[in-house]
Amino acid sequence: MDVGGETQINTDSQVGKPQDLVKISDTDAEINERVTYDDDDFYSDWRNENPNYIELKGTVADSTGTGVEMKEDTITITKAGVYALSGKLDNGQIIVDEQDKGTVKLVLNGVEIHATDSAPIYVKKAGKTIITLEDGTENMISDGENYVFEDDTTDEPNAAIFSKDNLTINGTGKLTVYGNYNNGISSKDDLKITGGQINIYSADDGLMGRDLVAVKDGTITIKSAGDGIKSSKGLIVLEGDIFNIQADADGIQGETAVYILGGDYSIFSGGGSVDGSDKTNTKGNPMGSWRDNNTVANTEQETETKSTKGIKSSTLIAIEGGTFNLDTSDDAIHSDDSIIITDGDITIATGDDGIHADKSIIINGGKHQRCI
Repeated sequence: MDVGGETQINTDSQVGKPQDLVKISDTDAEINERVTYDDDDFYSDWRNENPNYIELKGTVADSTGTGVEMKEDTITITKAGVYALSGKLDNGQIIVDEQDKGTVKLVLNGVEIHATDSAPIYVKKAGKTIITLEDGTENMISDGENYVFEDDTTDEPNAAIFSKDNLTINGTGKLTVYGNYNNGISSKDDLKITGGQINIYSADDGLMGRDLVAVKDGTITIKSAGDGIKSSKGLIVLEGDIFNIQADADGIQGETAVYILGGDYSIFSGGGSVDGSDKTNTKGNPMGSWRDNNTVANTEQETETKSTKGIKSSTLIAIEGGTFNLDTSDDAIHSDDSIIITDGDITIATGDDGIHADKSIIINGGKHQRCI
């Protein structure tokens, strides 16, 4: 079913079954159960945490303390602890390889790290890796367009910042990531962001967490040739602060569920509404029309194309607040299952459906405007 039209939709509008409203109260409980933040996920004064200092000097580096192995332009961290990095590395890697499931904190204290043929920051193993963006600093991470892998059986790493385990980014500094090979920032486990000004330019997906992408706070700007924010097997939970996403594919794509609790979102996907194939607006009923997807499949010739939706999930999308400006080639908000909106200010320009769910749409609050 779809929600479209040119009429503003106010509170207490509903599409779907009345009994489905019980789902609204379930979303907060599920978020609290599935997403938790530890104390070290948030910024702390690392100077009081017995840090090791690593100074990057072009093609070499100097370090203090223990737990650091240096071989030519590769710096490997092998012990849990705090490591403060500064300076420039022309063509090399920071590798985290901590075998005891400890926590490694990398403080980016004004760095520029480039790797021509692999990930500049590569977490091979650790219980958790924390990247802290120090206040007032600018940090840049960039890779080349072609990677050289250890052997023919692997295609990892595949992002400028790549972690095989849990990854957290915190702080108030600035981080710019150029993922020229593939993804910008990627974790094969949980990816959490609790602060920072993060700019990502990527040849494929911008921000990716396999099991979870959770953003508590921060300003995130993404320009990607793939999806903007993606969880390939898990869920996405976004609370704020500012998201500016320009994606050739989906703006936000969660394989299981997408929960949005607040924030300011500007999403431009697939070239925007002017590139959409379906410009038909549903008029009359401000909630749009009910549509049987099987009927549509029988009456329209469909071709397999890249998904270019604004916000997309295979199961549930729950929006409990936030301001949204969505300009999308395909559906602005799309779920293969259900959509619940209880609050938020949503403005949509789309080449297809404004709000589309295969099973049910529940709108119990907020303000919604389809412009195109």
